[in-house]
Amino acid sequence: MRGAALEGAGCVALYLVLAASWAVLVPPGEAPDEAFHLMYVAHVAREARLPVLEPSGGVEVPVEGNQPPLYYLLAAMALRATGMGDLTVGIPPRNPASTREGGTEAAVYRHDEPGYPWVDVERATRTLRLLFLPVGALVVVGAYGGARLVRPEDRSIALLAGGFAATEPQFTFIMGSVTNDVLANGIAAAALLLMIRMIARGRAGRGEVIVLGVLAGLGLLAKMTLLFLIPAALFAFWLAQRARGRAGWRTLADGALFLAAAALVASPAFMRYLPTGDPFGLELNRRLFAERLHEPGLAYFIHTFAPALFFSLWGVFGHMNIHLGEAYWLFIGLTLATTLGLALRAWRGRVGEVERRAGALVAVALAVLLASIVTYNLSLAQPQGRYALPALLPLALLFATGLGELLGRRRRAAASVVAGLAAVNGAILLFVVVPAYGA
Repeated sequence: MRGAALEGAGCVALYLVLAASWAVLVPPGEAPDEAFHLMYVAHVAREARLPVLEPSGGVEVPVEGNQPPLYYLLAAMALRATGMGDLTVGIPPRNPASTREGGTEAAVYRHDEPGYPWVDVERATRTLRLLFLPVGALVVVGAYGGARLVRPEDRSIALLAGGFAATEPQFTFIMGSVTNDVLANGIAAAALLLMIRMIARGRAGRGEVIVLGVLAGLGLLAKMTLLFLIPAALFAFWLAQRARGRAGWRTLADGALFLAAAALVASPAFMRYLPTGDPFGLELNRRLFAERLHEPGLAYFIHTFAPALFFSLWGVFGHMNIHLGEAYWLFIGLTLATTLGLALRAWRGRVGEVERRAGALVAVALAVLLASIVTYNLSLAQPQGRYALPALLPLALLFATGLGELLGRRRRAAASVVAGLAAVNGAILLFVVVPAYGA
């Protein structure tokens, strides 16, 4: 037990070092819409209220002002506590000389723009990046702990899962940024770990159901992407109770209690949209991003959506225009190796009952989240892999199970893989991303 705790702590420490490096070395504003997120935070800190949503389809703070408020409220409190509550944020022009291959916008901002308060903005950005950085540790702990629950007999699987979460390049980039994705990813990991715990024990206690409902509600206060937690949780209740032959009324009771807790916590987010006549903020979102509206066909999803989602899940940086080129073959290879390992494990009949139930939950969670991303792209062109990061815990379990099947129960081999992934993460930061921002 002590050895497992040390391994888990090592994965968390690895994540903190890597993510802190991204947070420190990437210039302010260079994560997707980071400057607009900071503008929202600064508005809340300065005005001590949320942005006003207009019935006509506008919002007082552009671009991100319609987002659920939890992250921005917490970040605004941090700015006020550090003496930056009067911060004003503007958006400088992009540097046209730094457009990267595959991008339609300039890759970086002009940091020398006269009159722009980069000193204050940089201080606020670094403060918020580092302050929220530990939230990502929840994802790493969730991946390691979830693997231990599903495969307690094989610590190498937990090491691979925790190491994967700690070193995934796009994840460390996003978690070292000012964005509500940071809080959403942490909440999703906590909720998914609790679901796996229920499944492994074959029981969903009343307190656990309430806590899971609170987490789902907080998730909706952080980012609407976390709607996928609701069907995933309902399915988890069914799986847990079915293990003891009580998948009938008890599952219904758990589901009702969970939904009541989630609705009670999340109601402020939905009440905020009621004056606009758009309870979920979907129409407002379309109006704010009118330039991205489209009517996609099958070709879009095959030739644009699928590759963009896959590659940006591993790593497309800046404003979706700093790519890794030939390095993507490494991630393609890891994906193929994981798929092969999963197929071999199923063919060899080594999947235990708890692993089978956890696999069913993983499949449902990923399917629902993917369906929501596809649905979003039916009207708006946004094939960004960061939308799938709330499911990094399930993805880490799949990676660890598949690759672990090929490696066998060899912890040294697992540790070597994690060390290699960490080296790749650092190399991407130092030799691809940092030079791009220096252009």
